[in-house]
Amino acid sequence: EDLLPVLADIGIMGAPARKMDPEKGKPVAVPGCKIFVGGRIGEDAHLAEEPYVTGIPLAKEDLLPVLVDIMKKEFGARDKAPVVEEDLVVIDE
Repeated sequence: EDLLPVLADIGIMGAPARKMDPEKGKPVAVPGCKIFVGGRIGEDAHLAEEPYVTGIPLAKEDLLPVLVDIMKKEFGARDKAPVVEEDLVVIDE
């Protein structure tokens, strides 16, 4: 079975990270990642070779804000408007 390379707009690769430990009062090693952005498909296909950012802890409170920021800056993403209860349509069954 042939394996095909995967190309994505955002790639995440495991890497070391440090995060402040409030009990110890200093940064400690935690599971982390490097984030790559970009690449190209087609005749001149290539992956992003340099990380966009490194040393991001994998905890969702650390990783998700970084991913959201990248999506906004690089891909034009915007925050979704909050749902207002009176705007909801209720369908009786």
